[in-house]
Amino acid sequence: EINDNEKRGAVLRTVQILSDEIPIGQAESSFGVELEVQTEDDGKLGEFVEVYLGFRDNTVEDGGTDLSRDQILVETIESSTWTIGEFGYPRFTYEITLPEMLTALGLGDSDVDGGDQFEVRFELVLTTGDRYSFGDNTGTLTGSFFSSPFLYTPTVVCPPSAPTPGNWTVVMGDAFGDGWNGAALLFDIDGEVTEVFLADGSEGTETVVVLDGTEVISLKFRSG
Repeated sequence: EINDNEKRGAVLRTVQILSDEIPIGQAESSFGVELEVQTEDDGKLGEFVEVYLGFRDNTVEDGGTDLSRDQILVETIESSTWTIGEFGYPRFTYEITLPEMLTALGLGDSDVDGGDQFEVRFELVLTTGDRYSFGDNTGTLTGSFFSSPFLYTPTVVCPPSAPTPGNWTVVMGDAFGDGWNGAALLFDIDGEVTEVFLADGSEGTETVVVLDGTEVISLKFRSG
């Protein structure tokens, strides 16, 4: 049963998340998302979007200080800056860097650690004065079709340390004693791939040289 005073709501559909991990100590670290404004009348009722920022300190040690911050208004995105997307609804992209988030919340680089989370909440305001945000959501809106959570929680992560240079020794075994039959361990060292495998027998070793200054090592197993 639909009552006479029932009115339509509005959503901010997630088109794509550009980045939702915040590596520590990297000035270019940022949160970014592209959103689509959906209201009746093809989104024309949207007037502006308010962006709120908060912080969850998930790494408080015993006796330590909880550095969590309540959400504060950090930006207003006017409808005049929106563009029309492929489905005829207005869209906009929002990005905020780690230094900008820290400054807005009065935090320093040393105040955040891996596992902490920022809160980025959007509030859609219509020309009618109605407001819609995270508190108005139901499971229908946050599901795969609308994908409109209004609230995003980018996580702080620790950047990987550089690989240890030197000779890496791989010790290999095979239960049947006939080698790996085409299987191999793939060492990707800064884009150069070396295959390490047991040609025959039940055991063997190989050495992979990792030079000083190597930035990334990726290890993958290829089945035989």
